[in-house]
Amino acid sequence: MVAETRCKPHLHEEQPGLPLGFPRDPLVFSLPLPVILVDPKQPNKQPTVRGSRARKLCCIRTSHSIRTISRAVGGLASGILPSLPLLILPSCLRAMSRPNVLIYSGPGVSPLSLRNTTQTLSALLSSTHSVQPLTPSQLLTSPWEPTCALLVLPGGRDLPYVSALSPRGTRRIRAYVELGGKYLALCAGAYFSAKEVEFAVGQEGMEVRGARDLGFWPGIARGPAFPGFVYESEAGARVVRLALEGELAGSAEPQLEVYFNGGCEFVPPASPSSQVFILARYAETSAIAAVRCSIGRGTAVLCGAHPEYALTQEPARGLFAGREGEVEDTERRRVALMRSLLGVLGLLPSMSTPDPAATPTLLPQFLCAHPSRPTLIHALVSRLSAALAPDSFEIYHRPLTSPHGNDTITFFPPSSLHPALSRARSRKWTGDEDLHAEVKEIVVLEPGQVPGRAETPKFDVGAFWEELGRARERVGLRIGAREGQGPGLGELLIYGEAVTSTQTLLDNNPHLLPHLPSLLLSLASHQLSGRGRGSNVWVSPAGCLQFSFLARLPASQAARVVLVQYLVGLAVCEAIEEGYGAGVGVRLKWPNDLYAEVVGEERKKELRKLGGILVNSQFANGEFTLTIGCGLNVLNSRPTTCLADLVARADPTAPAPTLERTLALVCARFERMWGVFERQGFAPFEDKYYERWLHSDQEVTLVDTTPPQRVRIAGITPEHGLLRTYPVDPPSSLGYWGGGAWKAPEPIDLQPDGNSFDMMTGLVRSKK
Repeated sequence: MVAETRCKPHLHEEQPGLPLGFPRDPLVFSLPLPVILVDPKQPNKQPTVRGSRARKLCCIRTSHSIRTISRAVGGLASGILPSLPLLILPSCLRAMSRPNVLIYSGPGVSPLSLRNTTQTLSALLSSTHSVQPLTPSQLLTSPWEPTCALLVLPGGRDLPYVSALSPRGTRRIRAYVELGGKYLALCAGAYFSAKEVEFAVGQEGMEVRGARDLGFWPGIARGPAFPGFVYESEAGARVVRLALEGELAGSAEPQLEVYFNGGCEFVPPASPSSQVFILARYAETSAIAAVRCSIGRGTAVLCGAHPEYALTQEPARGLFAGREGEVEDTERRRVALMRSLLGVLGLLPSMSTPDPAATPTLLPQFLCAHPSRPTLIHALVSRLSAALAPDSFEIYHRPLTSPHGNDTITFFPPSSLHPALSRARSRKWTGDEDLHAEVKEIVVLEPGQVPGRAETPKFDVGAFWEELGRARERVGLRIGAREGQGPGLGELLIYGEAVTSTQTLLDNNPHLLPHLPSLLLSLASHQLSGRGRGSNVWVSPAGCLQFSFLARLPASQAARVVLVQYLVGLAVCEAIEEGYGAGVGVRLKWPNDLYAEVVGEERKKELRKLGGILVNSQFANGEFTLTIGCGLNVLNSRPTTCLADLVARADPTAPAPTLERTLALVCARFERMWGVFERQGFAPFEDKYYERWLHSDQEVTLVDTTPPQRVRIAGITPEHGLLRTYPVDPPSSLGYWGGGAWKAPEPIDLQPDGNSFDMMTGLVRSKK
């Protein structure tokens, strides 16, 4: 059962005319049509309605805002929602709290264009945003808008876009942009985004003409702008020269070359519009090649050519025959242009050309142990050698392929430390590599050997172990307290400056996993394909702390597995409070996100994501092996907020957090709590958990019941970690008479519906 979500509303008796129970900043998502735009700053103002079934709205003073909307849209007088689904958006979306760049990947999208778009945007934005695909189903039904910094329609074919997205998808896209969203359309995406399309007019079998729903460009997108185009072919492809003007003039070279294949030129409307601005023209014809359109509070950039295609790769590189020496310099100017376009859209603070050396590439990892625990290295190497290389009892230089796993791993002896680093750092990456297919190199350091800053410039392992000793003392532990039982959390670690994913390395290699000890820590400064919940990608900018570790529970404690994510979240909150003070104010969002209150636009307080937790479990040989991952923004203010900003706000005189100290605090606090959890479960931590979570008395509305049912969140079920709720509205909220006695109301337990954008926007009843 899909559920709308809203925080418990404040009653506005002091504001005449505002319906009771209507939140100050309503943000409710279920399904996309019709779209109702409610301005929280002007609650008495006539709401804007989009959608053919929508009728004139009026704000009705009522105790239930859902009934206000139902009646206004044309529902029954009793307040039953119409069968048509609703999407209710606030009139302003805040860009800084949106970490996702979403690239449409539905029917019609060219795989080549999708690949180049993803590669270019990832190279430019991966330090601040998560670049990921968006399917038609997700665009139509998932709550992607609140976390979307940029929606991209890449090249391909316009007509399949129309079939898949018009009219429901286009209305949703337009509503997103009007409320402050950012939109980038390239080649076929630009055709699709104009008011009218004229393509290959008069050419039999190729002609496409007609109006389009989005209409961001108020005139015609006419093409091909240059002759010779052939579907599914490079026959008409060429390199075209763009002349930059307007906002792009001076931000990059005045003229530069980009790849082109069948794109459009923009023909202005008969009546000039003050909301469109020319960014570039085709130098050969002076026709308009790129434009910026102001749409409500948002911005759309449309480009007929392909500035996202890397000129150093095919098919573009082949167009430089006889000019091979110019490719590298032309590519540099193309990248500068893309940065400028993203600057126009507000996604980049600077339009300067990035330093290629600053882009992280896959590097060797180091397996090392705390100097006071030298036996940990010996024990692990012996265990791996016996299990994985029994013929020689030697694992060094032997590629270890995990059957049905994700990675091929090679272990190297300490003498290979500097050669492995030098080899990896000098390698030239093209961007076409399959990182998961690359062999992962792990250098096993000598017992007591601590990697220096030359080997690990972005994380000081020695400083971490010093902080770990102090943090463990504060919680009543000591280094080596688990002597004979394996490592304490943080005493044995695998560190890599740039890895694919700390979570995947442990969880997706089942041949390796059974031989790794509990509380082994895997840590990275950059994750090149970090994992979040579901299909989410975890953004891995510099200054973000990302780590995974192992824990195990016996089969007899199966019911506790789902509760581990709550324990980890609480441990992070308590560690931050212990180390940096209670004023930092980290909160828990069910089931596995960390949030903090910040001052956003217009000096308003808002919640922004600080981190997230992911727990994967595998069952074998009578026990659960848990791979617990955590990402925490420590020093990176973008894309949301970070611990350093929160500490500075709470106490400007306090020393800034460090990655090393923050990790040490979390490791020590979790290990202390884990010992209690193993013996007593989650019960000893429930009160502290509820003190920090965001959902006390939060109300959600189950919108696919008849009539819609409002319920209040009471807590988490101790058995399965579901949301336990109770009815809000009489008579069900008062209980009922049955069996000769008055009975309390039956709880309604909710679980997520699996959408990958916001857990609280899609809830379904649990199966009994």
